[in-house]
Amino acid sequence: MPQPGRHRELRDAPRRRSPRRRRAFAVIESARFVRSLTILQAVTLSERGGAQRHVADLSAGLVRRGHRVHLACGGAGPLIDEARATGITVHPLRSLVRPIDPLRDAAAFARLVSLIRALRPDVVHGHSSKAGLLARAAARTYGVPSVFTAHGFVFLEPLGRSTRATYLAMERLGGALGTRLIAVSDRDAEAAAGRRIARRDEITVIPNGYDPPRLPAPPPASPPFRFAAIANPYPTKGLDVLVAALGRPALAGVPVDVVVAGDGPDRAVLERRASGLPLRFLGRVTDVASVLDSAHASVLPSRKEGWPYAVLESMGAARPVVATNVGGIPEQLDGNACGWIVEPGDADALAAAIAEAAADPIEAARRGRAGYERVRSTFTLDRMIDAVEDEYGRALAARRRAGRSS
Repeated sequence: MPQPGRHRELRDAPRRRSPRRRRAFAVIESARFVRSLTILQAVTLSERGGAQRHVADLSAGLVRRGHRVHLACGGAGPLIDEARATGITVHPLRSLVRPIDPLRDAAAFARLVSLIRALRPDVVHGHSSKAGLLARAAARTYGVPSVFTAHGFVFLEPLGRSTRATYLAMERLGGALGTRLIAVSDRDAEAAAGRRIARRDEITVIPNGYDPPRLPAPPPASPPFRFAAIANPYPTKGLDVLVAALGRPALAGVPVDVVVAGDGPDRAVLERRASGLPLRFLGRVTDVASVLDSAHASVLPSRKEGWPYAVLESMGAARPVVATNVGGIPEQLDGNACGWIVEPGDADALAAAIAEAAADPIEAARRGRAGYERVRSTFTLDRMIDAVEDEYGRALAARRRAGRSS
């Protein structure tokens, strides 16, 4: 398990300077270039999701700081209206879709090249695998520095060998085309460096930021002990493992129930499997805070994650989280300090952790309060935006150094 708190070490990877001089040099480099930039953000889809939420929060924060932000994205989802409401100019990419489609991908690339030619951005910032690769390739065409945020790597999901190899090859190509790479967790940074996607000194770890909207409500006073699962029913979310866990002997007679806030293609199948179990699907909800207020804890049994907002929201509500050892979750929860960590796919371990949390509400509340203090002190939006601005400065400085050496 990656050790929490190593973001600075990865960010300041070797350049033949002492750690103190490297940090000072990075600050000086960054400060030269982070005023009134024109930034083109690109994300594959405009649906609701972690990458889209990150883009919305980051872009709105950059606009507040005086930068000019443009957004290129596929689909016709809610991100478009959210972005426009905060002063971001949106450029829909009708041909940009998630599956690999050579004709549409070529059209999306051509549109990105046209946008870069017209907007003359200082930096191009890509998000998600498809848009990240196309945006870096288009930026390279015009010599514009590019940054890519990896919101979890697809090749880390349970995939067939050839599919995994394809996604890994795409990430390596993107790494060769781009200037800087942002990982949302130490684990993803290590995966990128270990698989030769980018050099360690080209990678910065910047966790997603979150500001709790209000003081947390106290947990419900009466049983049953409720868990909230903030997750859309997709295979990577592991809700099938949660259904299996609720039927394990460890939870026999334990007064617990689970509500799932989210919708997706696996919902109908999971509802049939959960018949007779203490689990209800609420469908898509807009008021996640109220769902968390009604619960004592949350549960996220994912098979793959980057830096999930579901965990940040639970911490912001002072609810402990039973979650899996994937992506940045162990770093978010500081090991078991703010919840319980189990291995993905292990229904028996998940059932045992749920039972342990329900058996000791005082300890659960203590871990929830620890999570609240951690998210407020460590994972704020301002810290995230500060770090991304610094990264833009590094990308621009790298381009200047390349220009001097050519």
